Amino acid sequence: MSVNYLICNHCEDTFPDCGYYVTCEGCGSHWCSDECAKEDGYIEEHCKKYQILDNRDLMENYREDHCDYNNCCDCENYIGESCGYCREEIFEDYELLNYALKKLKITREDLIKEYKEKGE
Repeated sequence: MSVNYLICNHCEDTFPDCGYYVTCEGCGSHWCSDECAKEDGYIEEHCKKYQILDNRDLMENYREDHCDYNNCCDCENYIGESCGYCREEIFEDYELLNYALKKLKITREDLIKEYKEKGE
């Protein structure tokens, strides 16, 4: 069995995939800790009507006894797991660079050439 190392989307530290880490099922982003995930806007699935139902097990147990829905995902009060990346509130640097290059109507190669000429 091998260990893979991942890079935290927030702090950019590396961490093994065999320990605790947080992954957003919506976009696949991953973080080394709950704190880093929270900084990037990660929210776990939860019920917006009953704030105490903040994880799948609690929601399912409550639903079995109190709800008319067969699945929490069908309820209008269900909030799915998401993060700033999949909600398009946060963008990777490469995405912003590509957008800026298009707006400036310049290629990456031209930008490198100009940067080298200025000596910065």
